[in-house]
Amino acid sequence: MTSSRRRFTSEQKAQVTRSHLANKKTVSVLAEEFGLHPSQIHLWVNLLLTQADKAFERSSGNTRADKARYCHELCFEVCGSGGVSELEHSVGEDLPFEGGEDQGGGIEVAPVPGR
Repeated sequence: MTSSRRRFTSEQKAQVTRSHLANKKTVSVLAEEFGLHPSQIHLWVNLLLTQADKAFERSSGNTRADKARYCHELCFEVCGSGGVSELEHSVGEDLPFEGGEDQGGGIEVAPVPGR
């Protein structure tokens, strides 16, 4: 008889480790509740603790300024040196955004009124 290997989603792993760390449930109780070996829970907890610093890092490419910068770079790539203004000229109308500098040094994208 062969048994298939069970796979746990990241949400399930987080639920088990959160129950242990935040709710103070013992590993043995959780192992019985979820049908796991206690060493598996210890591995997940250790993995969570060793990678805890990643939870506080800013992920690159997810900020609004980074997305706007990417859009403008793409316009330059597609339209040449004229960038957004050349694209607007070729379309014959204003695009639904305008570029400007925000306080963080990035590009702020705001909707054009009336669009």
